[in-house]
Amino acid sequence: MSEAVLDEAPRDFVLTRLESLMKPSETFGVVVRGIGLCLVLCGLYWLLSGVKETVYFILWHVRAIEEQDTYAITYFVDAVPTVLVGLLLLRQADFIVRFAYPDAPPPRDNAP
Repeated sequence: MSEAVLDEAPRDFVLTRLESLMKPSETFGVVVRGIGLCLVLCGLYWLLSGVKETVYFILWHVRAIEEQDTYAITYFVDAVPTVLVGLLLLRQADFIVRFAYPDAPPPRDNAP
């Protein structure tokens, strides 16, 4: 937007618009939850890959398929902590925000 348009805007509109922006602590909470969601999705992908590799391993042992190089355990070793940390970030984001912003007021509840 050009400055001319901003200068012509009513002052009340500009103040209302600036007041409705998220506070830094709220933005940080959204970022923490977003990282948690990404971790959960990556962990679930690795869990599914581990299940797939386990199925290949079982099929190889019953001679249904040719020999496969399966590394299912590495998928599970990576996936389980990743999912747990992601869930922790999703569920405990408010605690993390209070720890990072100790003087910030508690998050406001927009529920009616």
